[in-house]
Amino acid sequence: MVRRLKSELPPRWDGSPRFPRRELQVIEVAYSEAERHAHALLQRYTRLREARAGRDPMARTATNFVSKLLKKRLFSSPAAFLHTLEQHRQTLEALAAGPTETPVPAKPARLRYLQELIDAIETGDGEERLDSEEMQETLRATARTMPPLTPEEAQLLDELHVWARQAASRADSKARKLLEWLDAHIRPGNQWSHDRVIIFTEYRDTQNWLFRLLAGRGMTEGDRTLKLFGGMREEERERVKAAFQASPEISPVRILLATDVASEGIDLQLHCHQLIHYEIPWNPNRLEQRNGRIDRHGQRRNPQIYHFAPATYRALKDGRPPEGSLEWDLEFLALAIRKVEQIRNDLGSVGPVIAEQVSEAMLGQRRVLNPDEAVRAREPARAMLKFEQNLNARIEKLRQKLLETREVLQLTPEHVRDAVQLGLELAGQPRLRETQAPGLWPNPSGRIKACPVFEVPPLRGS
Repeated sequence: MVRRLKSELPPRWDGSPRFPRRELQVIEVAYSEAERHAHALLQRYTRLREARAGRDPMARTATNFVSKLLKKRLFSSPAAFLHTLEQHRQTLEALAAGPTETPVPAKPARLRYLQELIDAIETGDGEERLDSEEMQETLRATARTMPPLTPEEAQLLDELHVWARQAASRADSKARKLLEWLDAHIRPGNQWSHDRVIIFTEYRDTQNWLFRLLAGRGMTEGDRTLKLFGGMREEERERVKAAFQASPEISPVRILLATDVASEGIDLQLHCHQLIHYEIPWNPNRLEQRNGRIDRHGQRRNPQIYHFAPATYRALKDGRPPEGSLEWDLEFLALAIRKVEQIRNDLGSVGPVIAEQVSEAMLGQRRVLNPDEAVRAREPARAMLKFEQNLNARIEKLRQKLLETREVLQLTPEHVRDAVQLGLELAGQPRLRETQAPGLWPNPSGRIKACPVFEVPPLRGS
């Protein structure tokens, strides 16, 4: 059990309206010619598949899904891309070899069935595991609507596979920049600082790949690097959370590799103000969920939010790279994250509108990000949002005063129990009796060791 030090308590409310201010930072990456060539090969492959899909709704839906799947993982890591590429190729070849045993819905229902499968994947927990039953069924369903590979398409996949196998065995350009950043901010001069960082990725393949790279640099020994992901045992998940929230003086962890599952309802701000998006999710709602792990009440420092952008990054003004190139795609994503940040305070969530535009751009169907569409879509909610922001500020001030009063008066459950026990004793009344409450005591998790539930006995007299 990790002990919470006095210094870990959130700062008291002092009446000041100042709160920590989020700062967006860029880590620039100079991508290699081999990485740009791999992106071009994938672009060529997806364009050929889209052209063959034509106007058929089933084929276009399936092709767009696979194209997004491959490109998102290419932008994540060579390891994630390699795994996805192999699954894609194996699925197509298995269906080409013979009829599937999986029942196929009647033709009028196929498109709806396919879209429901895709929607479940794209709105899922964020890890999108390729070995999950849902993903495997979705890949099979998309493959059934797509034509067999042509010789040119098969050759492109072969070239991509050769590149991915080689690239997955070492750090690529982006990973090397991450390692440089960690050496500068977390382990300067080969000495661990007290600073911490959360590195978010969408995929377990990328998470495990990064962990291996960090292990090769001696950054995982002694629990210096921990992982959070979906499917962890509850005890292990709680251990990692407690270690990361404990003071750096008593807990050695400095780096947390987390998937998006870890961004759901977990507070990680006590001793961490730095967060890195290893890839930029195409759905901005996931960005906000991640940022909220450190940009929340109790944060003492300005949250530093990092994302990667090409070395050609020029505040996305003039002189952009050729359309459709690796740098063009990645700069578009960088533009999206900054536009979302600009309108976040005024409009709240704009995720669905921006996410659709990002997907269109990554598939070559859009050239310009248009946040005005998001503004118009959210206009009716602006007045209500402003009211809620003012109300939330007042509630937060009252909550801070409540916490301060509770601390000064020592209004803990234990103190209240002792006061009641003493009052009953002085009045000559029976003592409180320990009792049971289903789901609370006995505690199902075993973490609570002392009985927290008491029954007031029948009192004598008035």
